[in-house]
Amino acid sequence: MAGLLTTVGDIYLSMLQYDKALENYNNAKKINLRIKNNYLNLLALIGIGKAYEHKKDAVNAILNYQEALAIAKEPNDESEILNRLANVYLENGNMPQALSFALSSQKIAEENNIIAQLPQTYTTLGAIYTKLKKYNDAIGYLQKAIALCQKSGALDDEKNAWGALSKAYEAMNQPAKSLDAYKHFITLRDSVYNISKANELTRIDLQSTFSREKIVDSTKQAGEYKLKMQKQKAYTFSGYIGFALVLLLSFFIYRNYSQQKKANALISKAHDEVKLEKQVSENLLLNILPEAVAEELKQKGGVDAKLFDNVTVLFTDFVNFTFAGEQFSPQELVAELHTCFKAFDDIIGRHDVEKIKTIGDAYMAVSGLPRANECHACEVVRAAIEIRDFMIARKQLLGDKTFDIRIGVNSGTVVAGIVGVKKFAYDIWGDTVNIAARMEQYGEAGKINMSQSTYELVKDEFTCTDRGELDAKHKGKMRMYFAEL
Repeated sequence: MAGLLTTVGDIYLSMLQYDKALENYNNAKKINLRIKNNYLNLLALIGIGKAYEHKKDAVNAILNYQEALAIAKEPNDESEILNRLANVYLENGNMPQALSFALSSQKIAEENNIIAQLPQTYTTLGAIYTKLKKYNDAIGYLQKAIALCQKSGALDDEKNAWGALSKAYEAMNQPAKSLDAYKHFITLRDSVYNISKANELTRIDLQSTFSREKIVDSTKQAGEYKLKMQKQKAYTFSGYIGFALVLLLSFFIYRNYSQQKKANALISKAHDEVKLEKQVSENLLLNILPEAVAEELKQKGGVDAKLFDNVTVLFTDFVNFTFAGEQFSPQELVAELHTCFKAFDDIIGRHDVEKIKTIGDAYMAVSGLPRANECHACEVVRAAIEIRDFMIARKQLLGDKTFDIRIGVNSGTVVAGIVGVKKFAYDIWGDTVNIAARMEQYGEAGKINMSQSTYELVKDEFTCTDRGELDAKHKGKMRMYFAEL
C-alpha cells in the first residue's frame, strides 16, 4: 500500500497536481511509520520534497530533503538529494549553501561513478557559478554535462544543460554563443516534447479511426431507416391520420415532460445551493470547533463542559516578538505570522493534535481531547519537533525576516468547553495549561521544554536532557527537560 501510494503521488506530480501528490506521499509516509520500511520512506520523503519545491515552498522542501538525506544509504540517493537541496537554495538566492550541497553531490557522484546523476549535478554547479560570476567554472561544468549526456542519450538533462549554458553566455555578454546554445536548447526541448506526445498522438489516431467506423455504421443504419420510411409512405390515408394523431399526442407529452424537467432542474439547483451553503457552514464550524464538539453542538444546541484526565498541552511563543516586529512593515508581520501558523496547523493535523487558539504570537494546542488518545504526549512532542525544525529551517533561509521560537509542553488534566455566545470559542482550563505556559516561558530559543509529567510519558521514545529544578513564577521549583529527538 505504501508503495502504491508513492507511485500515485508520482503520477499526480507529473500531472502538476501537487496537492494531490502531497496527500498520497503523506499517506505513504504514515504507513511507513508503522512498517518502518526505510526505502519506501525515502521515496515518499523525496516525493514530498519535490512537490513542495514545485509549489515554491522552500522551507518544507528543505525539511523533507534533509530528512530523506538522513536515512539515505545508497550513494546515488545521497547525490540526488544533495543536488535537489542545492537547487532549492539556488532558487532562493542562498549561493553559499547551494554551492556546498552541489559540491557534496559532485564528490559522491564522481567517487561512485554515478553517470546518471553527474550531468544534473554539473548543470547545477554551472548555474551556481554563473550566479557567482565565475564564468570559466560555469562553462566548464556545463560543457562536461553536455558531453556526458551526448554519450548516454539523456535528452532531458542535455536540454537543461544547454539552457543553463545559454544563460551563462548571456551573463558573459556573449550574445552569439548564447543564441547558439539556446538553439540547441530549443531543438532538444522540442525533441523531448515530441517523444512525450508520440503516444498521445497514437491514441488520438486510434480514437479517430474508431470514431470514423462508428460514423460509417451510423450512416448505414440511417439509410436502412430511410428505406423503411419510404415503404411507410405506401400506407393508406388512414395510416397518415393515425400517424398525425400520434405526433400530436407526442407533442403534448413532450411539452409536459419539458415543463416537468425545467421544474426539476430548478428544484435540483435550489437543493444544490442549500447543500453547498450547509457545507460552507459546516466547514466554518469545523474550523472553529473539533469535529466531535461541532456534532454535539448541532445535535443538542450546546456543549457540556468535560473533564479530561490524560491530555498534553503545547504552547509556542516567538522570542522578542515585539522587537522583531519593529523590523517588519504591518503587512510583512501579518504575512509571516500567517505563514508560520498555517505551517503549525498542517503539522499538528498530521499528529492527532487539536489547535485551541492563537493569542498574539502565541500558539496553543492539545492532544487527548475531545477523543481520548493513549499516545497524546508522544504525538505532541513529535509535532513540537516538526514545528521547531520548520522554524529553524525558515530562520536559516530568511534570517531576520522571521522569528526564533520557544516551545513548552505539559501533561495532565484539563476542563474543556465552549465560552461565550457571540464569536464563541472552544477552550481549555486548569493548572495543566498554566504549567505548559510556564514550560514555554522558562524554555530557550529553538528548544522544546517539557515538564516532569510529560517526560515520564515520553522518556522511552525520545532523547531528553535533564535541566534540573528551576524556579517557576507562582509554581516554585519545577523539574524540566529538553526534548532533543
